[in-house]
Amino acid sequence: MSTTVHQTGPGMDNVVQLRISKAVYDALVADLGDDSHVRITYDGETLEIMSPSQDHESITRAFVVLINGLNHEWDLNLRDLGTTRFTTEVGQFEADNTYYRNITARVRNPKRVDLSIDPPPDLIVEVDITNSSLNKFPIFAGIGIPEIWHYDLNGFSAFALIEAKYVPITVSRTIAGLPLHEIASRISDAAYSSDTSTFSRDWHKWLQNNKHLHKFS
Repeated sequence: MSTTVHQTGPGMDNVVQLRISKAVYDALVADLGDDSHVRITYDGETLEIMSPSQDHESITRAFVVLINGLNHEWDLNLRDLGTTRFTTEVGQFEADNTYYRNITARVRNPKRVDLSIDPPPDLIVEVDITNSSLNKFPIFAGIGIPEIWHYDLNGFSAFALIEAKYVPITVSRTIAGLPLHEIASRISDAAYSSDTSTFSRDWHKWLQNNKHLHKFS
């Protein structure tokens, strides 16, 4: 078993990677249990254990504010499953936020999503505040997640799954009509603004004034 520890600076995530067998992985995950302080990903060869930084959690909460606004103003039915641990054929992953459209009509038991039976999430939010971490995109593509919102040291970007590969997009496919530059321009402000109530009101006002983008898309 080999171990890699990524040295991080202030405000960055702490990441440990272990090259381990499936048997060792199963034992480690059983020992970790439902520890909410770490995120785990296993691609069949490498286990990544990530402890989110304060900046990471601030960005994650900001996405919740933005998507909750969309749910309310554009009458979406997006269900947030948070950091649910999903099991795939090769291992497991946890995204920062996981969303389903109309989940009660599509998933047998929303409290226990089984990807061997249930459809994949419609949208995943992935925050990566570190210089080096495991690329989860092949895992996401393997189970058919159609859209990813990604925030890293370079800022916000979004991707859609097209012909088994993720390509950059400028308009959301999960939330019809949403220009993604609006998310890109607001996400850092949402995370670090000292006046969150004003930010939320401005976002809701923009959504109200631009509801036609969703209605007629």
